[in-house]
Amino acid sequence: MKVDTIFYLSDSQIKVYRYGAGAITTDVVFDLQEVDVLSHFSSWLKPFKTNNAYLLLDLSSENYYEEHLPHVRGRDRKLLLSRKVAKYFPVHGYAFAEHARRLPTGRRDDVYFISGVDDASAIAPVIDVLADRHIEIRGVYSLPQFAAELVQAIEHSEKLLIVSGEEFDAVTGRYTFRQTFVDNEKVYFSRTTSIAAEEKGVAELAEGLRKEIERTWQYLNNRRALVADTRMQVLLVLPAAVTGLLRTEPAASNCDYIYADTTELAQYHAFKSKVDEPNYTTLSAFLLARKGRRKAHYQPERLSYFNKHQKIKQLLNLACFVVAVLAISFTAMNIKQGLDLASEARALVVKSQQLDFELQAQRDAFQYQGPAPDEMQQVVLLSQRILAQSALPDYVFTTIGSSFSSFNDLLLTGLEWQVQTDDVQGGMADAMGSPPQREDASVKTVLKLAGEVRNFDGNFRRSIDRIEQLMARLEAQNNVQSVIATSLPLDLDPSRKSSRALTDARTPSFTLEVILRQEVL
Repeated sequence: MKVDTIFYLSDSQIKVYRYGAGAITTDVVFDLQEVDVLSHFSSWLKPFKTNNAYLLLDLSSENYYEEHLPHVRGRDRKLLLSRKVAKYFPVHGYAFAEHARRLPTGRRDDVYFISGVDDASAIAPVIDVLADRHIEIRGVYSLPQFAAELVQAIEHSEKLLIVSGEEFDAVTGRYTFRQTFVDNEKVYFSRTTSIAAEEKGVAELAEGLRKEIERTWQYLNNRRALVADTRMQVLLVLPAAVTGLLRTEPAASNCDYIYADTTELAQYHAFKSKVDEPNYTTLSAFLLARKGRRKAHYQPERLSYFNKHQKIKQLLNLACFVVAVLAISFTAMNIKQGLDLASEARALVVKSQQLDFELQAQRDAFQYQGPAPDEMQQVVLLSQRILAQSALPDYVFTTIGSSFSSFNDLLLTGLEWQVQTDDVQGGMADAMGSPPQREDASVKTVLKLAGEVRNFDGNFRRSIDRIEQLMARLEAQNNVQSVIATSLPLDLDPSRKSSRALTDARTPSFTLEVILRQEVL
């Protein structure tokens, strides 16, 4: 079962509350007036284990201030507020500031309520014991800060003085009360008072409490925390016996008393406890434990350092766990893959042996007495060369002769042709000496014509026009598939040297490539 622990620290005692299954109980109480109480507390913490631990402070050394600051945002506001807090509470980690409201007139400054502990000497030894015993404190909280949340079930005004107290202390013969002034759900002021009185001295107790409340009213009135010409509401959260005694006595001047029933408050907050009776302190501890982790009021350096160390340790443990899980997973996967590969390897070995046996059996049964494969390949190549198709000369000469008629200015200086095979894979091979032709290959006859321009007078444009007319005449023939000019009279050879004029003694020449259709074969 999940159990949370609340360490309640006051000026006189350390009280340990345990919260679990929706109920709170007091585990142990240490009196700070006893000798070696911290050593006893440290010994008690030695076997201590808990899920969540919180520290709840109820100290008389807490002070409260109201500060008006310019309305700024972001980093400027943070720096301005930190300087003001450091001015009032130089001890780092024991100060709390919250924004109360913004003034409606003037500069419209922001109003902050600042609280903290001036002297942390009474807290430091307890903090050291908790840190030395490696108790992870998730937050340090101030008891007065829970006042507004505790009495929210009771209808009251925005400005309210809450008076709380415990049972009569027979050892000291005094009643201890805490007065907390709340302004719009924010703690403006809080102080503890101790009144000496007999346990049954009703008149002394009422008179002493009335004077303390009037003194508080005077202080708040001087600070202009109260609305002028209004009476201050005083909410008394006291034990039933004390409340019954005070009802018969007159109230403090300028004040209206509201008597709160702690039993009704306990029912409103679903308070459960098998041992403890509901009171202000127990209810505050219950609220802290039930709601769980919230923003801490104070952050002592010793505990902050320890908490950071614990968080880093937890993150490292989590990282180690994740790495271990990943390592185990990958190892298992590798082992499984290795077993599968070994099984497949054994199957391949068996299959290879079977294939070797079948191949050997076929080799033994096969009897071939013909030529060797190399000789057979040479025979095939020779037959291909002999049977290779070739274009007939009469078709070639007929095509060229009919095209060159009426072109007396063009002279044919060279003619050659060859049969080429266009493979389905995009390659082209010569029929003479090529690999064996496939049924799906196409055969074409390629003519290469070389010629010159006769009686050239230097007019290149006219010569090129005549060559293009010759190409058009060739393409117009039915047995010609395409004509390509591979060189024209103005094509310059890389070895030719020229400067300024392009005069040359050579006769302009040209070359054409004519592809015949398959019908000429």
